[in-house]
Amino acid sequence: MKELKIALAGNPNCGKTSLFNVLTGLNQRVGNYPGITVDKKTGYCQIDNGTKARVVDLPGIYGLYPKSEDEYVAHLVLTQPNNPQQPDLVVVVADATSLKRNLLLCSQIMDLKIPVVLALSMVDIAKNRGVSINIDLLSDLLQIPIVVTNPRTGEGADDLIAAVSRLNKTRFQYTGDFTTLDFLPGNFIEQIKNITQATSDYAALQLSVHTDKLKFLDKEQKENINSLLLQNKLSITSIQTEDILARYKKIDTIIETTVSRNNTVQQQSAITSGFTNKADKWLMHPVLGYVFLFVIMFIVFQSIFRFAAYPMDWIDSAFGSLQSWAAGALPDSWWSNLITEGIIAGIGGIVIFVPQIAILFFFITVLEDSGYMARISVLSDRIMQAAGMNGRSVVPLISGMACAIPAVMATRTISN
Repeated sequence: MKELKIALAGNPNCGKTSLFNVLTGLNQRVGNYPGITVDKKTGYCQIDNGTKARVVDLPGIYGLYPKSEDEYVAHLVLTQPNNPQQPDLVVVVADATSLKRNLLLCSQIMDLKIPVVLALSMVDIAKNRGVSINIDLLSDLLQIPIVVTNPRTGEGADDLIAAVSRLNKTRFQYTGDFTTLDFLPGNFIEQIKNITQATSDYAALQLSVHTDKLKFLDKEQKENINSLLLQNKLSITSIQTEDILARYKKIDTIIETTVSRNNTVQQQSAITSGFTNKADKWLMHPVLGYVFLFVIMFIVFQSIFRFAAYPMDWIDSAFGSLQSWAAGALPDSWWSNLITEGIIAGIGGIVIFVPQIAILFFFITVLEDSGYMARISVLSDRIMQAAGMNGRSVVPLISGMACAIPAVMATRTISN
């Protein structure tokens, strides 16, 4: 049976990982990319009778100009010549509520000349905000298949698999150029392709921009590329700027043609946004913001350690009574000790922490869904920098007050 390599790419928080879970189910595993500690999530799904797909969930990335290590992983998988991990096909997951930003990454991957299917998520949320997208017209303008999906419910997963199957059979790929590279000297790209063996013009541009950070390029290749940049008086910043501006210019034209907005719904959304802005004036105030932060954290910790003490005492008392009853009712033997001192005491020692964990996760969910968790990170960034950390360190710090295990896991969100 033929194995098809599929990569899921998309911006952070676009529903990409949820879609990965829907496609692969329990048939997945997590490891690390060679030599680095970035998660590599791989799973399998059946495309058709003759094809099984190996699906890789790439780290979230906003575009092919990465900053962090995990973003570089996605960049290398997509751009490195002769990379055994390079996919046969890419499913770009795009958030319909932020279509402009998401189409930037999609257009870049299209120009790498890798077959692309666009999975449009959060269409229902966009509609609630008064945004309507002409899917058929958008597909015609981009010249790629588009499937509407809902990663939370799994809706559209079968349509996506069918679109992948059709694309795999035809081996269709975007043959044009989303934007031209006419801001570069005429033979610059060809020279880069000769040095790096890049498979497309845009891949060559990407390799020239990130030369110094690409480990697969040897010293001579890097020197030759840097020499070309110097000879042509090109800077990395200018190349990146010209490329992104040209892409957004075309994306704006596409969005104007394919996206319509309901003014009434948008006015209601503006009212909600106005309330948020007013709340932020207080919550993000340079002085009062810390007062609100202290009060909220005080309520959270009081709930975890003081209010949770009542159900914890009830659980402790209940298991203590059960243990005493079992000790009196059972005969004196090794197996009765196993039940009273082992099983009952062991289960009680675990269950007693459930109230604390439940309360902690309740508050974390409320803070996250309300958007205040991100504000805590921004607000506390200056304080955390004094300890050599940043605002992202706050979430692991808060979690660690209740349990070290989720705190250690949460440190993976810290970039450095």
